[in-house]
Amino acid sequence: MVEESVTQRAIADPVGAAGAIRRLTPEMRREQTRAYLLESAAAVFAAKGYHAASLDEIAEAAGFTRGAIYSNFGGKEGLFMALVEHRQQAMVSEFFGALDPAADRSERLQALREVSSRLMPTPSEWALFQEFELFAFRNPELRERLVVAGQKPMTAVARVLQNRCEAAGVEPPLPARDLARLCVGVIAAAAAERALDPESVSDEEIARTLLLVVDFITGASPPFEALE
Repeated sequence: MVEESVTQRAIADPVGAAGAIRRLTPEMRREQTRAYLLESAAAVFAAKGYHAASLDEIAEAAGFTRGAIYSNFGGKEGLFMALVEHRQQAMVSEFFGALDPAADRSERLQALREVSSRLMPTPSEWALFQEFELFAFRNPELRERLVVAGQKPMTAVARVLQNRCEAAGVEPPLPARDLARLCVGVIAAAAAERALDPESVSDEEIARTLLLVVDFITGASPPFEALE
């Protein structure tokens, strides 16, 4: 979910992260602490799974004690939920930011390929989320939190599509929420297929499919027009 380099630096210098943060303002210090903990958590969770990962290990890798996790996230569930929301926000921002209507199609396709190569979940990351989702399924309170978190990116995508349609003077073929579900589904389906066979869907295929769908929705191209 997040590059391992920061975690590796924290492991090599376990007090370096905390020492640097002490020189910041309280608000900046809190944000930086959360960032280090999220990066460490991403690496440890992906390597060990949700249940096997320990808070002590996550905190130590980031250069803190487990108390920092409780004070910033409330515990293991809160930490993982923050990680999920952080990743969702990044994917929405970057995938749909790459679909700049002012750019030509080849530029948007290239931008989408680059985003896909960086942000599509690895098989271990996909499996991690499935593990957590099954855990949440048996925990009504946590399940509700996960549902609410999942609505945020859907709402953001719907807003982007609605704004793009309005700017182009196009009537959306379906309610914006349904169109958002279609776009998010392209990414989710590719992630699931890649989890079992990493070579099954290329970044090129993900980019071409998402671009085709969004261009059709926003009137940038007729349906099923071939991408050059």
